[in-house]
Amino acid sequence: MTDEESAGKVSLRFGVYANASLEKDVEKRFVCASIAADRVKDDPGQICGYYK
Repeated sequence: MTDEESAGKVSLRFGVYANASLEKDVEKRFVCASIAADRVKDDPGQICGYYK
């Protein structure tokens, strides 16, 4: 895809950290969810990643 083709398009992905209630450090919760989201970054068929 060229820059012109991708201009104006939005890409959505998110990560889920299912054990967030067990983790007291809020920053670590977001880091884990971000890692999960990054795992699906290159797969256009996936928008959600899960941290295990």
